[in-house]
Amino acid sequence: MDAKRRVAISSVAAACLLTGAKLGVGLWTGSLGILSEAAHSALDLLAAGLTWWAVTVSDRPADRDHPYGHEKIENLSALLETLLLLVTCVWIVYEAVARLYFKTVEVKVNAWSFGVVVLAIVVDVSRSRALSRVARETRSKALEADALHFSSDILSSLVVLGGLVFTLLGYPQADAIAAIGVSLFVVWISVRLGMRSVDALTDRVPGDHVGKVARAAQSVPGVARAYDVRVREAGARHFVDLKVGLDPGMPLEAAHGVTEAVERAVQGALSRADVLVHAEPDGAPISMEEESRLIREAVQEIPEVAGCSKALLLKSGEGTHVVLTVSLPGCLSFAEAHAAADRIEKTVREAVAGPVTVTVHAEPAEPVTKDSGGGGRASAPESAE
Repeated sequence: MDAKRRVAISSVAAACLLTGAKLGVGLWTGSLGILSEAAHSALDLLAAGLTWWAVTVSDRPADRDHPYGHEKIENLSALLETLLLLVTCVWIVYEAVARLYFKTVEVKVNAWSFGVVVLAIVVDVSRSRALSRVARETRSKALEADALHFSSDILSSLVVLGGLVFTLLGYPQADAIAAIGVSLFVVWISVRLGMRSVDALTDRVPGDHVGKVARAAQSVPGVARAYDVRVREAGARHFVDLKVGLDPGMPLEAAHGVTEAVERAVQGALSRADVLVHAEPDGAPISMEEESRLIREAVQEIPEVAGCSKALLLKSGEGTHVVLTVSLPGCLSFAEAHAAADRIEKTVREAVAGPVTVTVHAEPAEPVTKDSGGGGRASAPESAE
């Protein structure tokens, strides 16, 4: 049994314990605050059962009827939990108003009253931490909703505890007021959870996911632009499709390599992403002469390069091979010239889309004589990759 199922089953057991304890003490003492907590815990029990069912179903692999998998069942489970909580809150507020204005109920406050609330707080703290940890690790929406429930129980139990204290001090209305406070808090939590569930079920894009995908795609060499980006969430998974603009003159195999690089970049930006990339020609194709000129200009920006007299491009199905003839200062040492050649190769790879190999022919920018000091140096090496 995996971590998601284990923590879900343990939540069911915890909810059973708390529901029984609160219901028994609430009926014995007549405390509406405790009874409201019992009703809350009963719904938590149902919610925990829904969570266990949801995480079990969501882990099933995609099939013919569900090609995107079953992960959205977790969002549906979270929405059902929200509706159940709202129904309970309506009943609690109705009963609290009746006790405040229309009927009198004696509330017994004793050690059992305080004991069951303290027990609830301890259990809720333990379960919320465990559920939150596994929810973060697995990106489970159902477990996240369950963790939110147990977290809300902690604060609502503190409100009830305060109501019992004031009742003991001679303010019996405090019990009903505490129950209303619990209900309002749960309504607030439920509305937030419900909105998030509806957003997921209606494919609303969360956060800056579109921007992340576009930036990741445009960081890939050869991509002129990324557009028509669409992202949808299903549980812990992301389904992404986008279009990228490529040089119309790029060889087919090179274009395929660029789209694969875009997929990897997007998967690095979004966890568990299933990516579909559509490659489209972007603008007019760049001529070989223009591309050669752009490469020469880029290389001549390198400080060690005195000049670049030739940039020959050879296109094939395996990519582009660039042959450069560059001038380097004659005073450079062999190691310095080799480092400069490495920088030249890196610059060319960044300037040319798709797979690239580079051959650099380096020549001294000016003749080296004995009078120049150092007895002359070897010319810069030829570097090929």
